Amino acid sequence: MSGEIKQRIAGKAVIVQDGKVLILRESDKYKEGTNKGRYDFPGGRVKSGENHEEALKREVREECSLEIEIERPIFVGEWQPMINPVRSSREALKPVLAKTKPHSIPRQAAGRSASNGVNGEKIHIFGIFYRCSTLNFEGITLGGDHDEYKWINFDERDNFDLIFPNCEVIAELEKDWLSRLPAKRMGAGVLFFNEKGELLIVKPHYKDYWSIPGGVVDKNESPRAAAIRETKEEIGIEVNKADFLCVDYISGNDGKGENLQFIFYGGVLNDEQAKQIKADGKEIMEYKFVPKEEALKLLGEGKKLSCSIEQFLEQKEFKPLYLEDGCAFTD
Repeated sequence: MSGEIKQRIAGKAVIVQDGKVLILRESDKYKEGTNKGRYDFPGGRVKSGENHEEALKREVREECSLEIEIERPIFVGEWQPMINPVRSSREALKPVLAKTKPHSIPRQAAGRSASNGVNGEKIHIFGIFYRCSTLNFEGITLGGDHDEYKWINFDERDNFDLIFPNCEVIAELEKDWLSRLPAKRMGAGVLFFNEKGELLIVKPHYKDYWSIPGGVVDKNESPRAAAIRETKEEIGIEVNKADFLCVDYISGNDGKGENLQFIFYGGVLNDEQAKQIKADGKEIMEYKFVPKEEALKLLGEGKKLSCSIEQFLEQKEFKPLYLEDGCAFTD
């Protein structure tokens, strides 16, 4: 029937190896090609009656001689091939992100009306992109449809003329990779002294020992910004300076998980500034200035915070410190 839109199902292999993804450049010998010189993932159409995953393995084998292991689907897209488009595929096809449920496979649609495909056909392709791996990634031999291959980093995607929607697929891949990286909790505190050289300590209601102003670093917040914010919230004073003193890597052997603790120097508070201190009554119940030796005891003898501060106070001259579990790190 004239004008009939033919539906095609395709599979694409997003092959990841050592943090890089494989792309192939379409050659001018590709008889059904419409994107000469542009880059695509290995893969192609599913033949009638063919198993989808077996079709993908066949296409990859034909295009670049790799044997792949299919891990999971990561992206769904729809598009219509175009012959010699004058604009980039992303502009010409006017992609629209489809609404998806949380944790569902990302889906991207490209336009609503089919364009002329190969040999005048009007075709609409529904493609499923699979994350894949391979054991013989160094043994690539290209078929006639492609003339070059590259392993690229996720953040290099904008440096190559990728066929739609491959740039979006790699962006989703990078997002997934970042979400799986190990994350460490962070905390930040501030040391203040009065004009007598005494250290300011505070008593949180949820601890059986004293501490210093500070708290947990929020998402997308720097340790220094967290130290300034927590000080304002807990004792009501503005931090005019916050010089870096030390960072302590806490191994998490106590079962609470590993974390990083940053300590900053807030300076010497004069009598007028000290009078402005006010415990918030929610987290902090009281505060006081005490001599350094007494402060170390109240901060909890053997506690990592106490050890960190002691390491700093014992210095004959100021220099930033890197600690591990409250101890100066040595090779």
